[in-house]
Amino acid sequence: MSFVCLLNCLESGKALTYNQATETNRRLESLLHGDTRWFDGATEPDPVPGGITSEDEEAELEALNEWVETQALPRGQISFDYTDINTGEQLAVFDLA
Repeated sequence: MSFVCLLNCLESGKALTYNQATETNRRLESLLHGDTRWFDGATEPDPVPGGITSEDEEAELEALNEWVETQALPRGQISFDYTDINTGEQLAVFDLA
């Protein structure tokens, strides 16, 4: 096999691999229903605002929850996960809701 023939075979293989990758991406994109941020390299989710950041903050929220209960009110939920009902996307975490 000549060197030129070998180069031609390698180039053909590259084209085939590129075409296969392009078709795979096209099909994956159709499964994502237009949410193509995964193709842009953004694999980490955006940080969600809120959340308890220390033991002191958690203790204060527990104390607040106990006070609410002494006022004949229902206890709140600590670290309430607020999501979009239509998409399931997490929008925020309320410290106490």
